[in-house]
Amino acid sequence: MSHLLKQLWTTKRRYFSRYLVAAAISFALVLALTAFWVDCIGMRPPIAYAITLVISFSVNFTVMRYWVYREVENRSIIHHQITKTVAVSLSARVIEWLLFMLLVELLHVYFLLAVIIVHMISFLLKFFIYDRWVFGHKKKVSP
Repeated sequence: MSHLLKQLWTTKRRYFSRYLVAAAISFALVLALTAFWVDCIGMRPPIAYAITLVISFSVNFTVMRYWVYREVENRSIIHHQITKTVAVSLSARVIEWLLFMLLVELLHVYFLLAVIIVHMISFLLKFFIYDRWVFGHKKKVSP
């Protein structure tokens, strides 16, 4: 695992650093919104989490496209990036939600702890997918 992290840091440090910041902000948003829906509005945790995931999608795409992977050369490919992001995001969100349900409903893990566990697992997986498949093509060469 440490070899993988070292390789990640040496080859992808610029993107990974920004991805880490973006993910931390997104994660805080997901935690805050989920807690708000449950504790203040009275929603059931699975419904609150599902609504939060929908909201976080648009925020995450915008941040990824215009800040994390801002060096992408061809801005005219936005429709391809949106399509790929939707595919990755829908797949990830379904898996995240199912894992959340498993932890909360079957294993009786506290809902905010389940959010933390789910997002830690998906964090690294999505970085590699976004970097290699969605935004990582045709990067400008740095001077």
